[in-house]
Amino acid sequence: MVSDDILRQVLEYAKNTETNTKTYLEIGCGSGFLGQELARNGWLFIGIDFSLQALLSLKKRLDNHKIKNYLLIHGDIQSLPLRNDSVDLIYGGGVIEHFKNPQAVINHIFNSLTKDGVSFNAVPFLNIGNMAYRSFWGGIPNVPVLKQLAELVHLKILKGRHMVFGYELQFTATQLKRLHINAGFKPKNIILGRFDCYVQLNMVHNPYLKEFFRNLCKNNRQFWPMIKVIGIKK
Repeated sequence: MVSDDILRQVLEYAKNTETNTKTYLEIGCGSGFLGQELARNGWLFIGIDFSLQALLSLKKRLDNHKIKNYLLIHGDIQSLPLRNDSVDLIYGGGVIEHFKNPQAVINHIFNSLTKDGVSFNAVPFLNIGNMAYRSFWGGIPNVPVLKQLAELVHLKILKGRHMVFGYELQFTATQLKRLHINAGFKPKNIILGRFDCYVQLNMVHNPYLKEFFRNLCKNNRQFWPMIKVIGIKK
């Protein structure tokens, strides 16, 4: 089931979308539960993913729920096969960090948005917590020297064995804002903040320590697992 927290956060910034037929694009849609929920509420759901198996499973579930207002695309989000100015809302939950050139992805996102359209991406935040915790997953701090060192260790020496989620960058707030400005978003229309999400902390087994670290991840910016960046096209 779709997380109510994610749905709430995404729709908070799409509340001014007034078109009769609202179009929602999910990049790296995977299981597509968020798109399914929006389709139930009248949105046209477009999902794009490189995994054909994920898209076939999603199609089967949408058809079983008798949802017809959807379009699934087996393709690469670095070259979105959509017309410019055609999408009202775009969501990527942990997607753009997997590309060595995230600027190209955000450029395509900006071009695809309609006027007043909203882009919402949640990505790993570059901070103390993630540099320690995500290093076990093969996380790549997106800063000079540290980036090259992490790539050397994880890609060259360890041959990607510990990269559980593949190539995965961690961004600062300043970097994310700059990427969006370069794509065409105006600085005043870019919003950054903590992305509300459930922190599993599978490596911590003591329940009291786990609760302590969950509170730390929620309340201390240096331990936020994810940061959300919203761009509104004006």
